[in-house]
Amino acid sequence: MKRDAFLFDMGYTLLAPHPSFEVLVVKTLAARGLSTTIEAIRAAEGVAWQQANERVTDRRFTLSQEMSGDFWRGFYDILLQRAGVLAQPDAALYDALFDVFSAQHNYAFYDDVLPVLEQLRARGSRLGVISNWEGWLHDLLGDRGVKDMFECIIVSGTVGLEKPDPAIFHLAFEEMRVTASQCVYVGDSVEYDVAPSLELGIEPVLIDRRGRHAAVDLPCRRITSLFELL
Repeated sequence: MKRDAFLFDMGYTLLAPHPSFEVLVVKTLAARGLSTTIEAIRAAEGVAWQQANERVTDRRFTLSQEMSGDFWRGFYDILLQRAGVLAQPDAALYDALFDVFSAQHNYAFYDDVLPVLEQLRARGSRLGVISNWEGWLHDLLGDRGVKDMFECIIVSGTVGLEKPDPAIFHLAFEEMRVTASQCVYVGDSVEYDVAPSLELGIEPVLIDRRGRHAAVDLPCRRITSLFELL
């Protein structure tokens, strides 16, 4: 069956913290007189994600700025204690990190994004976004001049639903007037992107830019660059 629509996740699929999550954390700490390394932050990140997610009711945290702030401050607490930076919580530091990662200028699109989106559109493919993100993602996409490339932009912080809830995908189907069987969904998470896509009958493509799933047996196609979509 012909796949007419390409739907995309956002974080670590189309854009990411720039120059990197680890660099921004290290710089923020250095400005406050605290020292650590990129390697230490990277080593602590996986455990911090796991433990922070376990704290979240129903795994939802992007539906409001308050929920997002609570989640990320808890994440930074775990991250920095695991990395050996802090022995005690530091609320002011967590607020500073939250501000850093809420600032549009600290994000950049991957180099393959605009060329691939332009080529897909030139081939007649329709494009959309379904992302767990705060509502300010709309402003970021508008300011970067890419918002008009997408027929629909479904953001959890705006619509009040989060992946992997199938309902957030149905919003995109309705807005674009497509069925699940007409869609490809490209994302970087097995749990939030691949699993709900398979459940709904969407063709999932896992983009693994950071090599996190290289040794995992996946029920879908795995790519490391968007150019492989072409």
